[in-house]
Amino acid sequence: FVVKEEVIDNGVDFRFEIKKDNKILGFGFNFQLKSSESIEKNQDGSYSKSIETTNIEYLLNNGQPAFYGFYIEEEKTIYFANLKKVISGLNSKNPNWQDQPNHTIRFIEKLNVESVNEIYNIAFKEGQMQRKIQSVLAENFSLIEKQDKIIVDLENNVITDSKITSYIEKYGL
Repeated sequence: FVVKEEVIDNGVDFRFEIKKDNKILGFGFNFQLKSSESIEKNQDGSYSKSIETTNIEYLLNNGQPAFYGFYIEEEKTIYFANLKKVISGLNSKNPNWQDQPNHTIRFIEKLNVESVNEIYNIAFKEGQMQRKIQSVLAENFSLIEKQDKIIVDLENNVITDSKITSYIEKYGL
């Protein structure tokens, strides 16, 4: 990673850029670090922290994977939460979660070698998908003006309506 500390904290403390084979790829993830003077452990061993909805939305607006870190001084450990998992949990409890001013986020997973590799893989995969989307948008700029749609499936494949139509015309259904 290339770590970039944000000087002005608008909701992101660090931006991490992915490196592969010593090349900086231009995509990565955002990290918001939280801490607390005194905190009690939940019964299941996790920690909870109240976070403003505006901060959750700010991270979401950045268009990159994002993670919260929660530093526990007594343990000298950072726990983390994936923003997408946080939002999915909030949405399953209340589809209007954005109308609330704050939310309590549970931090269960410790930041360690395995979790750093997991974060890297998430950011790498999503970065590749965003790259594909931007490439398809650029390559099909004239088609976009004709209301052509771009489809992204759950496996991060990116294709346009016109490519599907062309395929069907060539090979049939």
